[in-house]
Amino acid sequence: MKTLPVALLGAGIMLVAKQADAVTLDCTAGCTEQTLADAVFSTTAVQPAGTGAFESFVQIQNNDIESGYNTTVNNVFDNKSDDPSNHELLLSVVPTADINGTIYREFLLDVNEAISTPTISLDKLQLYLSDTPNQSTTTLSDLGALVYDLDASSDNSVLINAGFISGGSGASDLYVYIPETLFTAARASVTSTDPYVYLFSQFGLADAGFEEWGVRTPRDNGNPGGGVPEPATVGLTLLGIGALAARKKTA
Repeated sequence: MKTLPVALLGAGIMLVAKQADAVTLDCTAGCTEQTLADAVFSTTAVQPAGTGAFESFVQIQNNDIESGYNTTVNNVFDNKSDDPSNHELLLSVVPTADINGTIYREFLLDVNEAISTPTISLDKLQLYLSDTPNQSTTTLSDLGALVYDLDASSDNSVLINAGFISGGSGASDLYVYIPETLFTAARASVTSTDPYVYLFSQFGLADAGFEEWGVRTPRDNGNPGGGVPEPATVGLTLLGIGALAARKKTA
């Protein structure tokens, strides 16, 4: 009986251990604030969604396996060419959420797959901070300072059902929350006070429409000072200004 070299045997044990630690989070029938590799995944938001506006910043599409990150440059991995939905993203635009006293940055995922085969697998998720917008590199480490990696310690994945929540494009099927502390640590490697965020993702089992990542608008994030005022609010404001002007005139 032959004996394996110690180095090779050790490498084999480490590989088996890594494979054994791999986790597949099944959100096809819904999941609520499930933690995987330091991030929180949920099919329901941790705070009210407001008007539900979905501001997409990257769309990717291909058959079986698809990947991409947000940039206006076309033909980088599988990102689509529609600039309004594929563009740079400032960190200041990404909303925050408080989950049990911990602050996270919130990202929205909308998946669009065939009704007959609605399940898709999020197999890779990486976030970076950078001083440079709209890059074209295919070497991910060149994007900037790494903030988060779903596969940092093992080969993790998340299963999502395209029809379970939204049943169409422009609404979130999955909410992903990345700890703010990870962004704080990565900011030490960039010079900008408001760096750009790159989100790279890879999906398996893709068979139909595009997948898109987005963020909520400031008003949808519960910020009363953000967003465009409602028409009724504008009207009341104008009435108030008119009343003050009339009062000043008669004084």
